[in-house]
Amino acid sequence: MEEKFEKYLLLLLDAPKRAVLMSPKGDKTLLFKKHIEEAKLYLPYIKDNNIVLDLGSGVGFPGISLAIQKPYSKFYLLDRKKLHTDFLTKVKDELSLTNVIVINMEAKFIKSLDIKFDVVVARAFNRIETILSFVSHNVKQGGLIVLGKKEDIQEELKKITHPFILNELVKTHFGYIVVIKRL
Repeated sequence: MEEKFEKYLLLLLDAPKRAVLMSPKGDKTLLFKKHIEEAKLYLPYIKDNNIVLDLGSGVGFPGISLAIQKPYSKFYLLDRKKLHTDFLTKVKDELSLTNVIVINMEAKFIKSLDIKFDVVVARAFNRIETILSFVSHNVKQGGLIVLGKKEDIQEELKKITHPFILNELVKTHFGYIVVIKRL
Protein backbone atom coordinates (compact mmCIF):
# COMPACT_ATOMS: atom_id res chain seq x y z
CA MET A 1 0.00 0.00 0.00
CA GLU A 2 2.78 2.45 0.94
CA GLU A 3 4.47 1.72 -2.39
CA LYS A 4 1.30 2.73 -4.25
CA PHE A 5 1.01 5.96 -2.27
CA GLU A 6 4.65 6.75 -3.04
CA LYS A 7 4.08 6.12 -6.75
CA TYR A 8 0.89 8.23 -6.68
CA LEU A 9 2.78 11.14 -5.11
CA LEU A 10 5.46 10.89 -7.80
CA LEU A 11 2.78 10.93 -10.51
CA LEU A 12 1.22 14.01 -8.89
CA LEU A 13 4.58 15.77 -8.73
CA ASP A 14 5.20 14.93 -12.39
CA ALA A 15 1.69 15.83 -13.64
CA PRO A 16 1.08 18.82 -15.91
CA LYS A 17 0.76 21.97 -13.80
CA ARG A 18 -2.71 22.73 -15.16
CA ALA A 19 -3.92 19.27 -14.07
CA VAL A 20 -2.80 19.54 -10.46
CA LEU A 21 -4.07 22.89 -9.26
CA MET A 22 -3.85 22.13 -5.57
CA SER A 23 -1.16 23.27 -3.24
CA PRO A 24 1.48 22.40 -2.20
CA LYS A 25 2.34 20.71 -5.50
CA GLY A 26 6.12 20.91 -5.09
CA ASP A 27 6.39 19.55 -1.53
CA LYS A 28 5.88 15.79 -1.30
CA THR A 29 5.54 15.72 2.51
CA LEU A 30 2.94 18.49 2.61
CA LEU A 31 1.15 16.99 -0.39
CA PHE A 32 0.89 13.68 1.46
CA LYS A 33 -0.40 15.32 4.66
CA LYS A 34 -2.84 17.67 3.01
CA HIS A 35 -4.41 15.33 0.48
CA ILE A 36 -3.65 11.67 1.10
CA GLU A 37 -3.90 11.75 4.90
CA GLU A 38 -7.10 13.80 4.60
CA ALA A 39 -8.69 11.01 2.55
CA LYS A 40 -8.56 8.80 5.65
CA LEU A 41 -11.43 10.87 7.08
CA TYR A 42 -13.73 9.19 4.52
CA LEU A 43 -12.60 5.62 5.29
CA PRO A 44 -15.00 4.82 8.17
CA TYR A 45 -17.95 5.25 5.80
CA ILE A 46 -16.75 2.78 3.16
CA LYS A 47 -17.06 -0.95 3.68
CA ASP A 48 -15.53 -3.76 1.65
CA ASN A 49 -17.57 -4.55 -1.46
CA ASN A 50 -19.13 -1.08 -1.55
CA ILE A 51 -19.69 0.67 -4.86
CA VAL A 52 -18.35 4.21 -4.44
CA LEU A 53 -18.59 7.34 -6.58
CA ASP A 54 -15.99 10.10 -6.23
CA LEU A 55 -17.85 13.08 -7.63
CA GLY A 56 -15.60 15.71 -9.20
CA SER A 57 -12.54 13.57 -8.60
CA GLY A 58 -10.04 16.01 -10.11
CA VAL A 59 -6.67 14.28 -9.81
CA GLY A 60 -8.05 11.69 -7.41
CA PHE A 61 -8.77 13.27 -4.05
CA PRO A 62 -10.10 11.39 -2.19
CA GLY A 63 -10.95 8.59 -4.68
CA ILE A 64 -7.46 7.28 -5.53
CA SER A 65 -6.37 7.20 -1.89
CA LEU A 66 -9.56 5.38 -0.92
CA ALA A 67 -9.20 2.89 -3.78
CA ILE A 68 -5.68 2.06 -2.58
CA GLN A 69 -6.89 1.53 0.98
CA LYS A 70 -10.11 -0.31 0.07
CA PRO A 71 -9.10 -2.80 -2.67
CA TYR A 72 -12.31 -4.84 -2.25
CA SER A 73 -14.58 -1.91 -3.07
CA LYS A 74 -15.24 -0.56 -6.55
CA PHE A 75 -14.57 3.14 -7.20
CA TYR A 76 -16.00 5.25 -9.99
CA LEU A 77 -13.98 8.45 -10.39
CA LEU A 78 -16.01 11.06 -12.26
CA ASP A 79 -14.73 14.35 -13.61
CA ARG A 80 -15.82 16.55 -16.50
CA LYS A 81 -12.30 17.65 -17.46
CA LYS A 82 -10.57 15.33 -19.91
CA LEU A 83 -7.20 16.50 -18.59
CA HIS A 84 -8.19 15.11 -15.17
CA THR A 85 -9.67 11.86 -16.41
CA ASP A 86 -6.61 11.24 -18.62
CA PHE A 87 -4.43 11.71 -15.53
CA LEU A 88 -6.70 9.44 -13.44
CA THR A 89 -6.51 6.75 -16.11
CA LYS A 90 -2.71 6.98 -16.07
CA VAL A 91 -2.70 6.66 -12.25
CA LYS A 92 -5.12 3.72 -12.41
CA ASP A 93 -2.89 1.93 -14.93
CA GLU A 94 0.44 2.76 -13.24
CA LEU A 95 -0.82 1.62 -9.83
CA SER A 96 -2.71 -1.41 -11.24
CA LEU A 97 -5.91 -0.27 -9.53
CA THR A 98 -8.33 -2.85 -10.92
CA ASN A 99 -11.06 -1.54 -8.59
CA VAL A 100 -11.17 1.87 -10.33
CA ILE A 101 -13.29 3.01 -13.27
CA VAL A 102 -12.69 6.51 -14.64
CA ILE A 103 -15.64 8.41 -16.15
CA ASN A 104 -15.29 11.61 -18.19
CA MET A 105 -18.71 13.24 -17.74
CA GLU A 106 -20.39 16.27 -16.23
CA ALA A 107 -21.80 15.41 -12.82
CA LYS A 108 -25.32 16.50 -13.76
CA PHE A 109 -25.45 13.59 -16.23
CA ILE A 110 -24.66 10.88 -13.67
CA LYS A 111 -28.41 10.09 -13.65
CA SER A 112 -27.99 8.63 -17.13
CA LEU A 113 -25.81 5.85 -15.76
CA ASP A 114 -27.57 2.73 -14.57
CA ILE A 115 -25.41 2.42 -11.46
CA LYS A 116 -26.49 2.49 -7.81
CA PHE A 117 -23.85 3.59 -5.33
CA ASP A 118 -23.48 2.60 -1.68
CA VAL A 119 -21.40 5.70 -1.00
CA VAL A 120 -20.80 8.98 -2.82
CA VAL A 121 -17.80 11.06 -1.77
CA ALA A 122 -16.96 14.59 -2.83
CA ARG A 123 -14.37 17.01 -1.59
CA ALA A 124 -14.77 20.75 -2.18
CA PHE A 125 -17.00 19.98 -5.15
CA ASN A 126 -20.27 21.93 -5.04
CA ARG A 127 -23.11 23.01 -2.78
CA ILE A 128 -24.92 20.23 -0.90
CA GLU A 129 -28.29 20.70 -2.60
CA THR A 130 -26.62 20.60 -6.04
CA ILE A 131 -24.74 17.42 -5.18
CA LEU A 132 -27.96 15.79 -3.91
CA SER A 133 -29.78 16.74 -7.11
CA PHE A 134 -27.01 15.17 -9.21
CA VAL A 135 -26.88 11.85 -7.34
CA SER A 136 -30.44 11.42 -6.04
CA HIS A 137 -31.28 8.65 -8.55
CA ASN A 138 -28.00 6.82 -8.08
CA VAL A 139 -27.71 6.36 -4.31
CA LYS A 140 -29.02 3.11 -2.85
CA GLN A 141 -31.58 3.21 -0.07
CA GLY A 142 -29.53 3.51 3.13
CA GLY A 143 -26.58 4.80 1.09
CA LEU A 144 -24.34 7.63 2.23
CA ILE A 145 -23.11 10.85 0.70
CA VAL A 146 -19.88 11.87 2.47
CA LEU A 147 -18.76 15.42 1.76
CA GLY A 148 -15.66 17.34 2.74
CA LYS A 149 -16.84 20.90 3.30
CA LYS A 150 -15.29 24.13 4.53
CA GLU A 151 -16.43 26.00 7.64
CA ASP A 152 -19.40 27.94 6.24
CA ILE A 153 -22.05 25.24 5.76
CA GLN A 154 -25.00 26.15 8.02
CA GLU A 155 -27.16 27.43 5.15
CA GLU A 156 -26.27 24.41 3.01
CA LEU A 157 -27.30 21.99 5.77
CA LYS A 158 -30.81 23.51 5.75
CA LYS A 159 -31.19 22.39 2.10
CA ILE A 160 -31.03 18.67 2.94
CA THR A 161 -34.54 17.37 2.28
CA HIS A 162 -36.37 14.06 1.97
CA PRO A 163 -35.35 11.40 0.96
CA PHE A 164 -32.06 12.56 2.51
CA ILE A 165 -31.21 13.33 6.13
CA LEU A 166 -28.14 14.67 7.87
CA ASN A 167 -26.67 11.55 9.47
CA GLU A 168 -23.46 12.94 10.96
CA LEU A 169 -21.45 16.15 11.11
CA VAL A 170 -17.78 15.78 12.06
CA LYS A 171 -15.52 18.76 12.76
CA THR A 172 -12.07 18.27 11.22
CA HIS A 173 -8.88 20.28 10.85
CA PHE A 174 -10.03 21.55 7.41
CA GLY A 175 -13.73 22.09 8.05
CA TYR A 176 -16.34 19.32 8.24
CA ILE A 177 -17.18 15.87 7.06
CA VAL A 178 -20.89 15.99 6.29
CA VAL A 179 -22.55 12.57 6.15
CA ILE A 180 -25.97 12.44 4.51
CA LYS A 181 -28.07 9.28 4.42
CA ARG A 182 -30.66 8.31 1.84
CA LEU A 183 -33.81 7.01 3.51
